[in-house]
This record gives sequence, C-alpha cells and structure tokens, in this order.
Amino acid sequence: MHEGKAVVLSFEEGVHQGDPLGPVLFATSIHPVLVQIQNKNPQVQVLAYLDDVFVLGQEVNVLTAFNELKVAFSALGLDIADRKCEIYRPHTAPECPQNSIPTSSFGITILGSPIGMDSFVSEACVNSAEGGCHLCNKLVSLNDLQSAMLLLRYCHVSRLISLLRTVSPRLVYLAAEAHDLLTRNTFVSLLDLDVNSMCWEQVALPIRLGGFGLTSMVTISPFAFLASWVHSLQSLSWHFHELENLVANILASPQGTVGHDICQVLPPGSDIHNLVGSQKITTQSVT
Repeated sequence: MHEGKAVVLSFEEGVHQGDPLGPVLFATSIHPVLVQIQNKNPQVQVLAYLDDVFVLGQEVNVLTAFNELKVAFSALGLDIADRKCEIYRPHTAPECPQNSIPTSSFGITILGSPIGMDSFVSEACVNSAEGGCHLCNKLVSLNDLQSAMLLLRYCHVSRLISLLRTVSPRLVYLAAEAHDLLTRNTFVSLLDLDVNSMCWEQVALPIRLGGFGLTSMVTISPFAFLASWVHSLQSLSWHFHELENLVANILASPQGTVGHDICQVLPPGSDIHNLVGSQKITTQSVT
C-alpha cells in the first residue's frame, strides 16, 4: 500500500524469498568471481558463505583484493557498501593508510560467532544472550500457555547453540549463565511457580527423561565445544592444506589458546587424538 492505494510490484529479477534454490543460484553466480580474485591475489585467502565474503591476509593486500572484488561484483549488479564491511586488525598488525571501511582492533563477528580478544568475545556472547529478553517478555504476556511453552523450548532455548559450538566455554560461560537464568525466570513466570534448584534440574532434563526440555546452556557448553572441534579437526586439513601442521600439533600435543581450551573440556583419561580417531572410524563405517 502507498498513500492508501494498492501498488503492484513487478517481480523481474532475483529469486522468490524462501525458494530453497535461491542460495544455490546466488552462490553459483558469484563463485567464478571469487575464484578469479583468489587466483589474481594469491597472497590473500578468499572465503565466502553465500553473501558473507571474507578476505584474509595483510591489510594492504586485503584492500587491493577487496577493491577488485567490488568492481567484479558491480558487473553482476551487486554493490558493496564500505560502511557495511569491517576490517579486523589485531593490535600487533601494522596499520594501513586510512580508508572508508570501519576498523576494529578488538574483534570481529563472523557468521554470528565473535573472534578476537577475550573481552570482545565474552561481551559479544553476553549481548547475544540478552537479546532473548524481548522474546521472553513477549512470551510471558502471550495469552496461550501451551504456545508460550513451545516457543520457549524450541525458539528461545536453542538461541545460543551455535555460540556454544564455536566459543570456548570459559568465554561463553557468562552468556550461558544469563541465558539459563532468563529461561528459568520465564518458565517460573509462565507457570507462576516457585522452583528451587533441585526442581529446576528436573525441568532442564530432556522430555524423554521426564523434564521440560529446557536444556541448560552452562551444562552442555563444554560438550558442544569439544564435539565441534573433534568434528572440525577432521576436515580442516582436508580443505586447507596450510593448516595441516597446525592440526597435527593440536592432535599430538594440544597447546596455545585452542589446545588449552580443548584440554579443559576433555573427559578424564581421554585425549583429543583418540576422540578424533574414534570419530573418523564412525564416519567411515556410516559411509
């Protein structure tokens, strides 16, 4: 509607929203451009997930590849706005001449997961957890208890799952704790109950075990992180040959930030090499 009158919008380009072939067609259309930029700029690494494109390397080389990418995308009818892009430059990296792209030295969020300094990552996770307050407030005022409980279980509880898989438990802990508290307070408000700690442990159990399926993010965080790394280590060296030595070192003797975080959540008497080996055997048998 425009000024009270119906307006007909002609659909002439692109794909219908919700069409499952849409992402495939988009990725297929930009793939030749990404390959072209990668081949022309071997000093950087070009990665992409649909319309999220990342160029990794020294800043001066990244900017060169980025400008070429803008020109190539423009020929496809895709315009890149500098203000919607971001450069992550760690404090130890040399600065580049001023440009119009926003720059951060603390961290950057990639596909929903924060990467960078511990303080940046932890704060980003907490902000994500607090983002659920709006939904939970709406659920409490919803005049349909069954719908509210279903939305709480299936829409709110799972909000942090991707972060638990990609962020160390020590950095996501405050966010997981805040998320669990929000879940508990919402549940209590919906049913008007006084739930003590023992009762809440029962509520957090899966439905098949007699609970309400309101899973505790604090409880599953270490396991989600470990499972994600065990799965990822198998394929990292397959897709990125330059990471073969890194993966080998993590398997042989976990060290550094990643190695430390993995060791902190390993089951007693286990090591990462054995876990990855077991996963490989399982994958091969399933195949």
